[in-house]
Amino acid sequence: MKKAPPQPRRAQPLPPEKIGLLVSQGSQVIARIRKSAGNMTAAERRVADFILYHPEEAAGMSMMEIARQAKSSDATVLRFVRTAGFEGFKTFKIALAAELFYPKEAIFETIRPLDNPTTLIQKTAAANMLVIKETAAALNPGALRKTIALIRRAKKIFICAVGTSIPMAFWLYDRLFRLGFPAVLLTDSHYFYTQAAIAGNRDAFFFVSRSGCPAELVKLIKIIAADSRGIQKILITCDAGSPLAAHADFILAGVSRETYPEIAGSC
Repeated sequence: MKKAPPQPRRAQPLPPEKIGLLVSQGSQVIARIRKSAGNMTAAERRVADFILYHPEEAAGMSMMEIARQAKSSDATVLRFVRTAGFEGFKTFKIALAAELFYPKEAIFETIRPLDNPTTLIQKTAAANMLVIKETAAALNPGALRKTIALIRRAKKIFICAVGTSIPMAFWLYDRLFRLGFPAVLLTDSHYFYTQAAIAGNRDAFFFVSRSGCPAELVKLIKIIAADSRGIQKILITCDAGSPLAAHADFILAGVSRETYPEIAGSC
């Protein structure tokens, strides 16, 4: 007599107290993925990219479906989940869903033409408070401490940026200059290479880039990294797994939540 095929074991639901804990930590999920991206393999990074670009879809998918979309495997998805700091796939999905659908975040998601001034203020304030909270969770205290020490002893501090990251680079330059540090702002690729050629081992280069992938900055950081003078390279970015991050000595990874990413720019 032919045996019936074994029935798949149904996953046991998490206890309510564990679900409550995950929900309370939900707003840090995306930040945790970005923070751990630098420690991921190429395959795990594909999973991370899919989830970061399609979080709502991923929240409703099985492990197999996410693996298929990321051109990866179930085992890779599980490794990604653990690299990001979660016990397992189930706990990750609950935390992700909590982040996406937690009511407190809904207030700032979309600014509408009929919003009154009070609502606009509330949405803008809520958005910025959440970005600050997630950036605090994503920042590496050790990298920040070493960066501060580097600023204090640097003979010259070059701050490099292109495109839509220039305003933030200018803000950093202005703060350092007003505090008495020898800061220089570079936004022209021709000056990048000139300054890199004459820089010394006590100088530092800051790369300010939201995406971490502008070609001009990637070329510059590779030139400096290949040099034997030991010039320090610090990256300020929203993507700790970017091409610039691969060559930086220290990475200060923040979080960006753009209501309209199509006008945010990618530099």
